[in-house]
Amino acid sequence: MHIYQKHIFYLIALFLINVSVFAQDNEKIEIYNLYPGDLEHSAFEVLEYSTVHIKGKAANYGGNLKEKIVFYGWLIDSKTRQIVWDAREDFDFEDEDGMFDFDDLEPLEAGTYEVYYTCNNGNDIDIKNFKDFISKVLPGRNDFRSKNRPELGITVSGEEGKFRVVDFQEVINNVMKNSIVSINRVKDNEDLEAGFSLKDKTTIRIYSIGEGSNESIIDLAWISDVKTNQIVWKASLDKSTHAGGGKKNYVINEKIELPKGSYQLHYSSDDSHSFEDWNVMPPNDPLFWGATIWADSEKDKNNVVQFKVEDVIKPMVELTKVGDSQYLSQGFKLLKSTEIKILCLGEGTDGDDLSDYGWIVNADTKELVWSMNNNKKLEHAGGTKKNRMVNETIILEKGNYIAYYSTDDSHSYEDWNASAPFDRTRWGLTIWAGGKDFELFDSKDYKSKNIIAEIIKVKDNEDIEKAFTLSKDSKIRIFAIGEGTRSGMDDYGWIEDSEGDVVWEMTYNNTEKAGGASKNKLFNKIISLDAGNYTLHFITDGSHSYNSWNSAPPENQDSYGISLFSE
Repeated sequence: MHIYQKHIFYLIALFLINVSVFAQDNEKIEIYNLYPGDLEHSAFEVLEYSTVHIKGKAANYGGNLKEKIVFYGWLIDSKTRQIVWDAREDFDFEDEDGMFDFDDLEPLEAGTYEVYYTCNNGNDIDIKNFKDFISKVLPGRNDFRSKNRPELGITVSGEEGKFRVVDFQEVINNVMKNSIVSINRVKDNEDLEAGFSLKDKTTIRIYSIGEGSNESIIDLAWISDVKTNQIVWKASLDKSTHAGGGKKNYVINEKIELPKGSYQLHYSSDDSHSFEDWNVMPPNDPLFWGATIWADSEKDKNNVVQFKVEDVIKPMVELTKVGDSQYLSQGFKLLKSTEIKILCLGEGTDGDDLSDYGWIVNADTKELVWSMNNNKKLEHAGGTKKNRMVNETIILEKGNYIAYYSTDDSHSYEDWNASAPFDRTRWGLTIWAGGKDFELFDSKDYKSKNIIAEIIKVKDNEDIEKAFTLSKDSKIRIFAIGEGTRSGMDDYGWIEDSEGDVVWEMTYNNTEKAGGASKNKLFNKIISLDAGNYTLHFITDGSHSYNSWNSAPPENQDSYGISLFSE
């Protein structure tokens, strides 16, 4: 035989060896020869009340925390999604080790049922005391051997004329088609949504399965009103129960009432343990990993109409999916006094300044009009405790504004160092204005008409001056951001008259906090100056300046330096 042909023959043989044995006819289902991480399934119909024969082998191999492998199967009712038989009831994963036979006769009502069998990691059993620890760390009495694999599996058969194997996908499709919307079989790192509209008040049933911990839910579902962008329902631990399998699998099965309107169901998953690849035992209803909504009754079902895409309000400003060490901005002009909705997600705690946060300034005066920092409506955003958010509505007067968002060097979109927030794609700042009475502009090119003189975006070791003239006695507003401590100012500005005398100077005592590190200082007040010629100055030392911060930067980073406005 030619060497090339030998290689092909070898590859085909290898492929055939690694394929699970999965056989079925109209009278019997057989699932065998699974590999770690495999999950196989099939379905059957019981035509009338009768007994189903379930036999096979399950196993629990190895006590070592890194090597525990379990094999087992179970059956669920397709309509109720409830488990009706479980091989795990015949032996104890925590105390028993090795291979176990099961051979059961299970009476079942007429209906459709699903069969599952898996080989997976069983190492999420709680260690409550020293005895548990020893039993889990010491090698198990029986270690897994590949020669055992063909024996491990499940066979399901029924009474003649009362049992028949059916197409599994057709069964699942029938379950799905009665749903209002369904986001299922969710994989790692997915952010999915599905819209639905209701023509009247409707009771819905929400069925959601995902991953959680003792502190929070990690793979999370929620429902938002697309007109108000308000979250009307969110998965939470207090609503959940164990979903079977690994201890971190949760399930929520809840009824709520929603008013007439248009909504979106959302589901967000992290980077592990999903329908794509279970890293511990899967839940009892693995294909519904995600979230599905059903109408509670026929009357409620009649209220469901095609999703009204026109109800979705698009954001005016969207600084989202923000990564590490980013500083983003967007200018917008409001043509009239407008109610705006703000959603801002970032990193920090209630008591301290945030590390990732957003804010809005008046583009003509540089004054802060809204900030996520020290906001009374700051709340938990899901996931790790440091995920924070503000979701509020404010009114802004007609005028020009700039929205900003800043991040530090860790824990941001697609690079989380702890559990991600529930709506991770919104990490950043989103603003909705409702109507169309706004215009966008490039914040980097914007310059206020009221500017008299300015020295901004000042870097290390700079000593900059700029001359200006006042044709008449004037009131001017000084907006200056610099660096200083009680011992004195390091980066600061001042004004000299034509004789070289200082007529105003930025000091520690006449400034306030500028956001970020405590040494960031702000002067924002009005002073009076006589008509004449003047020189504006700004000086910096060798560290902590524009685009070279050695601690948290101030809000309004672009204005680091000094600006003079006519009043």
